[in-house]
Amino acid sequence: MRWVRVTLRATMATKQTGARKVQATAKKEVIRHARIELPGDDYTAVKEVARSNGLGVAAHIRMAILQRVRRDRAESEGGGK
Repeated sequence: MRWVRVTLRATMATKQTGARKVQATAKKEVIRHARIELPGDDYTAVKEVARSNGLGVAAHIRMAILQRVRRDRAESEGGGK
């Protein structure tokens, strides 16, 4: 039996707009990861609160961080502390 290596190249779909070609597919949203390390007791507390709200730990942390960011922005724009 003889093995043959085959290389396939996928070409991206493009559409013509005027004089140039652009990608027809939507660009993927870039997701950045932020690592958080918590002591065991803090993690347990976050987990309990998250579960009581019907959320996972990661979802609860993400929600809490975004709420804090929005509050801080509102305070800084409004001439807060």
